[in-house]
Amino acid sequence: MTPEVTRTRQIDLIQALRAIAALMVAAFHLQAAAIDRTDYDGVFRLFAHGEAGVDLFFVISGFIIYYTAQNRRGLTATEFVRARFWRVYPPYWGVLLLYLALAGIAALKPGLVSFSFVVTPRSLLNSAFLLPQPDQILTVAWTLAVEVLFYLLFGLTFFRFGKRGFFAAMIAWALAAQVIVHSSGLEHPLLGFVLYRGVIEFLFGSIVAVLLLRGQIHRPRLALAIGLVGFSVWLLGGYENLGLDVGREWGAGIPAALILYGIVRSSIRLPRWILLLGEASYILYLIHLLCFSIFGRVLSEVGLDIYSSSTAMLVALLTTTALACGATVVLERPFHRWHKARHKRLRRHVETQAQGQHSRSPSTSGERTYLRQ
Repeated sequence: MTPEVTRTRQIDLIQALRAIAALMVAAFHLQAAAIDRTDYDGVFRLFAHGEAGVDLFFVISGFIIYYTAQNRRGLTATEFVRARFWRVYPPYWGVLLLYLALAGIAALKPGLVSFSFVVTPRSLLNSAFLLPQPDQILTVAWTLAVEVLFYLLFGLTFFRFGKRGFFAAMIAWALAAQVIVHSSGLEHPLLGFVLYRGVIEFLFGSIVAVLLLRGQIHRPRLALAIGLVGFSVWLLGGYENLGLDVGREWGAGIPAALILYGIVRSSIRLPRWILLLGEASYILYLIHLLCFSIFGRVLSEVGLDIYSSSTAMLVALLTTTALACGATVVLERPFHRWHKARHKRLRRHVETQAQGQHSRSPSTSGERTYLRQ
């Protein structure tokens, strides 16, 4: 098996992890809404701590960003920021527009739709640019705001000061989040983002990337087993049941890092539908709450409750996942193909102009010398 094939299958496994993370978060929100509305005690209660999917996302993000930057020689900070921008913002803005359209319909026809978010100039500004502020229109946008902070730190340190500079800054950020906020009890809203304790999970993922690049992945199956057990303990509320106050970044973040460590050298070939789920994980993450809200409203008109049974909730989850996959194939893939083609054309144009100026410069210089004489 060639190194390229092995690397592709390693990425495929990470895509599968992304799918699992997104489905966990969606299932968590389903069960949370069901408990708020009913005395639900079905199978979705297994995802009472499914918010740990966010921790898995952060670990994966730390790994992917560092691993990709190290493998792309010549990558500049500008190219990195541009790539992250086009990956994160356009799909997010598309979903944000759907939320704003829903708010517009509610303003024109009160009672037709209902939602829990509030559109104000402040929330619109925070949401549009994913600023590290609590007033966000999309509930899940806070995690994207934290991601953007990580991208900024990486872009400002790695490309200027190298990997040592990045890790020094990352360790300082993680320590500040753990020590300053935790020990001082500061509760300013901005600090909840800038010094969110879970940022250490980006560091966990980056460390796994370093170990892989150095060829220092040892006993991955053992690490995977320990990670799966630890993650399961968190999902089942084991620490709470024991009366232990363990932060998510430790109770879920470290097991997530061990799981990632355990699979990065694997080269298992996965079915295409699993790869599609991984590819669609970002869209699923963005749209699931909106879809659940719309499904609930539509079904309530015919006397049905989406949260009345585990079966109804499963159908809602599968339908939303199918919509996310469809949007990925029909919208996101063509968009990224268009963007890549456009970027290549612009780059080729700039290179052509540079070559033209270079080829003309000697003769031009000679003509100017002759005229001066």
